[in-house]
Amino acid sequence: MKEEKQYSSPYSLDGRLPLRTAVPLGLQHVLAMFVGNLSPLLVIMGICGITAGEGLGALRLTLLQNAMIVSGLVTFIQLYPIGPIGSRLPIVMGTSSGFIGISSTMATSMMAGVAAGVITTDALAGIYAYGAIMGACYPNERIVDRIRAYLGIPANVTPLAIVPVGYPAETPSPKDKWNPDNIHYDRW
Repeated sequence: MKEEKQYSSPYSLDGRLPLRTAVPLGLQHVLAMFVGNLSPLLVIMGICGITAGEGLGALRLTLLQNAMIVSGLVTFIQLYPIGPIGSRLPIVMGTSSGFIGISSTMATSMMAGVAAGVITTDALAGIYAYGAIMGACYPNERIVDRIRAYLGIPANVTPLAIVPVGYPAETPSPKDKWNPDNIHYDRW
């Protein structure tokens, strides 16, 4: 007599599904992760001018691959916890799109460096903008504490993104910071 496999609900934590149900659900999960993880990064690279047309295709590919590797590792840690880190749930961890507005403003200010002659090319400004965005997105404890104190934010709230709203009090003219002594060839 053939033994029949017992399947459980797809909603239970350790549920077992028939292969014909598990494969489409797994594929849907992976495709949703690709879109959710790579779209914000593609938008940010576009804002910063990091495009294949600028000769930065290899950089774009590296950034996208890094996003996928880190997302996969963090998702794996969520599923199979290491000590107290992880939830033992199939949670897809990836990129957030909440900082795209601020990133656009930062990239625009970096592009202003091209207009002022401080930064030589759009591609270089884009790379600087991307670096500034990644540096600004990491919450440094000292900076977070200073912002919290300045704005009177309670200790249980972490300010990760602050959007200034309003008009500038002044419109300073661009400063000429060009100094040929800062250019070095083959040595410092």
